[in-house]
Amino acid sequence: MGFYEYKKWFFDAVSDEGDDYLIMLVSQVKLGRKNRTYFQMHGARKGQDCTFRPYLKCIRTFRQKEYSSAGFIFEEGEIKFDNGGCRINLEMGSYRVKLVYECNRIDSPLSFNHINYPGKTYIDWIPRILNGQVSGSVDAPLGIKVYEKESGYCDEVFSNVSPWKVTVSQLYWGRLHYKNIDLSFSIMKDRKTFSDISRLFVEVNGKHYVLDSLFFNIIERKRSKNMNLTYAEKYLIRGKSAELEIKIEVGNHEEMILNDFMDYINEYGTILTSVLRRISRDPLGIKFRALANISIRINDERFILENVALVDEYVKFCK
Repeated sequence: MGFYEYKKWFFDAVSDEGDDYLIMLVSQVKLGRKNRTYFQMHGARKGQDCTFRPYLKCIRTFRQKEYSSAGFIFEEGEIKFDNGGCRINLEMGSYRVKLVYECNRIDSPLSFNHINYPGKTYIDWIPRILNGQVSGSVDAPLGIKVYEKESGYCDEVFSNVSPWKVTVSQLYWGRLHYKNIDLSFSIMKDRKTFSDISRLFVEVNGKHYVLDSLFFNIIERKRSKNMNLTYAEKYLIRGKSAELEIKIEVGNHEEMILNDFMDYINEYGTILTSVLRRISRDPLGIKFRALANISIRINDERFILENVALVDEYVKFCK
């Protein structure tokens, strides 16, 4: 076991109409023998003016009691993975989260190659719940949000690369659920070589496929109205293997959630938060609702999806 290890679990839930979006981030940092666990929860809802606005924000440091591959136990509650799904029960003052992610277990490969760095270091990403249904509730100061079998997702990032040594400058991520097709992709741009490191998971009719080394091309850029970021308004992803060929065209972005990942000033104060921003390279991101046209060929069978809703994200790391 190394001196530094980092793991992050990302959860989301999107309403059937696409007008309400919830995200939760659980980050675990190991330094030597010490572990710290951080939690963020953000929610946004589309108003009558067709603009998403935040209605929920909760940032906490959790007091962890137990951790295993099956999940966490905190003083604030627990997060448990079971049978391909997950149960979340948390209570943090005026915030209470009781959510169940139900999912058919994905037969994902457990020993694919890591995205390697020099030496015995690595950084990697894998979806844990690609096509979940979320039920339960989130109780916050502004009211209760109830979920009844709405679309949910979870993935995990794990790394033993020190934050100041990670060469990623930009991250593009997305996920889609449409009838019998589920997919998620992650594309990392290297700030030194500008080469892309990428992976796509897709499940069609219960069978999964994994593609590495995707082709990614930005067609049009746009300046955010709400954050100091310029993102890819239109882009193209292509990938191919012996049995699978996929093409994804994404556009028509709507900004849903703005995420300052290092917004811990109320937890740690100005000085320590500034230090955390510096060593983590101060990532800033936006979660979007977008539309996609997708073409999938599996052997001799083809699937065409037109103007389907997709959730994607752009994250920029400072130098």
